[in-house]
Amino acid sequence: MFGFRFTIRSRRILTGAWLMYWAAMAVATHLPVPEGLRIPIREGDKLLHLLMYFVLTMLGGRVILTATATPTLRRLAAWALIYAVYGAIDEALQPLVGRHASVQDWIANVFGILLASSILSTQLDREPESTDDTAR
Repeated sequence: MFGFRFTIRSRRILTGAWLMYWAAMAVATHLPVPEGLRIPIREGDKLLHLLMYFVLTMLGGRVILTATATPTLRRLAAWALIYAVYGAIDEALQPLVGRHASVQDWIANVFGILLASSILSTQLDREPESTDDTAR
């Protein structure tokens, strides 16, 4: 995707960024939203949910694609499921901190996950086409 090989150091930085982003998301979604920070667009928070989970999935996907010798669609799908379950748990816990749980927010999370997963799946190594002339 980025056109260069990742070194061990850059993989560690990427992994750290992914984990810090996920931790920051977990904290941010469990704090009360100050009135001045509300999105002025009707249902604008759905776009924010989509973007947050898109970035989470892209960062995690890049870690998967660079940290394993043969990243697979199955591995990407497993992580997409983990993110979707996490998003559902995140929504379910929000009333405990005075926020509103919403199925629509979770659906927006899943759309962000699916969008990023679709993009990441195009980065998987494809089976090389046979160059054997005898196969014809």
